[in-house]
Amino acid sequence: MDIIPVTNEPSSRFNISLEDGDFDVRLNFNGTTATWSMDLSNNGVPIISGLTLVTGTDIVRGYNLNIGSWVMIDLTNSGIDPDINNLGVQLILYYIPESEKQELIDAGIS
Repeated sequence: MDIIPVTNEPSSRFNISLEDGDFDVRLNFNGTTATWSMDLSNNGVPIISGLTLVTGTDIVRGYNLNIGSWVMIDLTNSGIDPDINNLGVQLILYYIPESEKQELIDAGIS
């Protein structure tokens, strides 16, 4: 399991190498809806655009991409979704590679 280095900067872009590939991550905060979205490319190929970040679920699960699990965890267990103040501070984005996904299932995170 790895921590994805997200911050609460309203618009950011970075590259990260993980077990299931090299990823370009772009995060944007929408002030009107107070939500974060993520665009994701794998090895230079766009695979997800405009994915809303929510807490406590594998946010890429429904896409069947075999790129592991990407899970937003609330360190205080307050049950909130990320906003402009708490992303990267209270709410951390974790990556769980395909090889470790059974542990995620056993923990009850889907």
